[in-house]
Amino acid sequence: QAAVLAAREAAQAARAALAGPEEALARLQADLATLAARHDHAEQRAASLRAALESARAAADDAALEAAIVAARAALARQEEAIAALVGQRTEETLPQLDARIARLEQALAERREKRAALQEEIAGLKSRIEVSEAAGLDEAIALKGRELELAEAEKARFQREADVLSLLARTLRDAETLAKERYLNPVLKRVEPYLRILFPGARIVLDENLRIKGVKRDGEHEEAFEHLSLGTQEQIAVLVRIAFAEMLVERGEPATVILDDALVFSDDSRIKRMFDILNMAARNVQILVFTCREQVFEDLGGKPLALKPGGPDELMSA
Repeated sequence: QAAVLAAREAAQAARAALAGPEEALARLQADLATLAARHDHAEQRAASLRAALESARAAADDAALEAAIVAARAALARQEEAIAALVGQRTEETLPQLDARIARLEQALAERREKRAALQEEIAGLKSRIEVSEAAGLDEAIALKGRELELAEAEKARFQREADVLSLLARTLRDAETLAKERYLNPVLKRVEPYLRILFPGARIVLDENLRIKGVKRDGEHEEAFEHLSLGTQEQIAVLVRIAFAEMLVERGEPATVILDDALVFSDDSRIKRMFDILNMAARNVQILVFTCREQVFEDLGGKPLALKPGGPDELMSA
């Protein structure tokens, strides 16, 4: 029996020793099944990814994909820079403080919206009142404006008549001015030219519309303003124009006398002798009286000189 017991214990020990490897084998078999399942799933995933890769390559080549990757990385870098900038701008304000500010601003915005709505209602009411008020006196306003229009039309017609009269007057004055120029200006210039050629060879006098001396043209080109001439030249030309006017009046049967009171005071010896010749030429048709206290200067003038007697200032004597 001892041997039987020993054999049984040995058999149990052998069974116990055999049970451990069996359990390990079972665990290994279970792990193998799990790995096989995961391997199958990985194969399916790889096949799916290969199909997606082939599809992507069909849609775009590797260069385009590489460019897209570069662009995505650049966009990511810009986003990271923007985040860093925002982090740098972050203030010390706390989240509760920001929440309170947002709530305050939202409340203020709501109040302003309510106020705006109230103002719009008030404006609509005022517009209605204005329309009612305007409609009440519209007929009277139309009648008043009609009367004002009639008065304005009448005033316009009156102004038009006045404008027509003034236009006619202006045309008449222009015609008269043209006639006066033709009657006086041209004859005066025609009569003064022979004397002017003696005094200023190649020169021509220019008169304005008021028959005043405007200037002198030398050799028919440059016009020199009268006020820019020397005093002697101004005086001599003025005498010539007076002589021309007197000759024109005499030719028309009107009396005319040229009186020169101490004239030609600014003339040099050469010019004054030529002026003496001109005065004697004009004296054939026009009476010319020359008053002067410079007896020696005017000795060569000619004509009939007269002088005051020493005994009486009112008595004249022949020189």
